[in-house]
Amino acid sequence: MDYFLDGVGVSTTAKVPFDHILMQPSGPQPSGYTNTTAIALYLNLLVEMQQAGDAQAITRMEQVIAQLEQAPHWNGLFYWLYHLDGAQLAVPQGGVVSAVDNGNLSFSLAAVSGAYHDSADLRLQQLAARVDALLDKQIRGWGRLYDSQKGLLRAGWDHKTNDYLSYYVDRKANESRLAVIWAVLATQGSATVVPERAFMDMELVTGEYDQDGDYFEPMLTWDGSYFQAMLPALWINESA
Repeated sequence: MDYFLDGVGVSTTAKVPFDHILMQPSGPQPSGYTNTTAIALYLNLLVEMQQAGDAQAITRMEQVIAQLEQAPHWNGLFYWLYHLDGAQLAVPQGGVVSAVDNGNLSFSLAAVSGAYHDSADLRLQQLAARVDALLDKQIRGWGRLYDSQKGLLRAGWDHKTNDYLSYYVDRKANESRLAVIWAVLATQGSATVVPERAFMDMELVTGEYDQDGDYFEPMLTWDGSYFQAMLPALWINESA
């Protein structure tokens, strides 16, 4: 929680969190860039802070949304990393539009909208409307990431090559499934629908293990890490 303090983990000029901070002998060294999932988590925290009575949380949310409104994007979708160029967000050389990170950010933006769209506070209503506008602009981008031949969502867009990334979001037991869930929900009724099959056709890879007579068949993530399977729980209750 303390990471998201101004001057600690949040840039005092760009108003978004640093990607990371290195602890050097000379002291903390913040990175010169941010990432969209860090911004997503920051928005989640700010909503909780505002609802707990923090007087500065609304201003902080407005500052973050203003940055996103001005940030370079591809068909409404945001780049994974942004250089912190003073008070501006800039696309680094070789910038990538990541489906997984946009999925995380979209769910956080939706949480802001859901928290305030019917608020009695006009300022919060206006914030929710600005967030809705950002989400609406992303619909075209989600549609473009869908490959109707494969029936899957592409992993993203490469700014340097001006082409799609070569791989797909094709495993359920990964954090990236949030991107597919959001793409399906967000594009319903639009001209660029991402059908449910983009989620249903993702493979659930499992392993087979026998230890001391006990048989296990765990689901496998792409690199074996537990967080890959469980990270979506930070945004949605998948058991509901």
